[in-house]
Amino acid sequence: MALIYSVAVLGKGRLASHILRSLRTSDSYEVMAVVPSTDPARLFEKLGPEADRAGIPILDSKGFRDLTVGLDLLVCSSYDNIMSEAEIARHGRVLNFHNSLLPAFRGVRPINWALETGSSSHGVTLHEIDKGVDSGDLIDQQEFKLIDNDEDVLDIYLKCVDAGILLFERNRETLMTSIGIPQATSKGSYYGNKDSHRLTRFKELSNSSSKIEMNLPL
Repeated sequence: MALIYSVAVLGKGRLASHILRSLRTSDSYEVMAVVPSTDPARLFEKLGPEADRAGIPILDSKGFRDLTVGLDLLVCSSYDNIMSEAEIARHGRVLNFHNSLLPAFRGVRPINWALETGSSSHGVTLHEIDKGVDSGDLIDQQEFKLIDNDEDVLDIYLKCVDAGILLFERNRETLMTSIGIPQATSKGSYYGNKDSHRLTRFKELSNSSSKIEMNLPL
């Protein structure tokens, strides 16, 4: 009899929602909970409605931390809470989708910084979460080229969503068993919140409010 892994999906946005829907259709996983991220601007697709329709418990970050039983797997996409070492250790494996080709652009606003620094390519990384910031072992990456008319953070974000969906589907059935590769973080780059004031051309999600409205939900 095949193993069925207990899993929770944490985060927000179209990629997180796709992950939730896809895991629900797999015979390898049972989704035990979702933990939505906050979205004050109401730009992103939410996990709650899909979970509600399926009868999956919806927890806030505190409620999830208070769970007495660890799960086999956590999958995060645009999750806005930092997990403690104890929380990470309580679960079998904790994975995250990060919108850069790690170890480049670890930290916050990776798409903004990729455009600001003139990168010729970008992508999404599936990696393990450890005690560092986007420093866990690499599972897989999906790369795409940046072209001349990629001048908006929103444009690249939407490409990251599509790349993340491809990346997830390629790895869906091996999320628990794939072997990660340690990152060479010394060769990468990191940007924290305190660095955001240095952004000049690419501070915002989009320079066009109509473009944001047209692409909702993200």
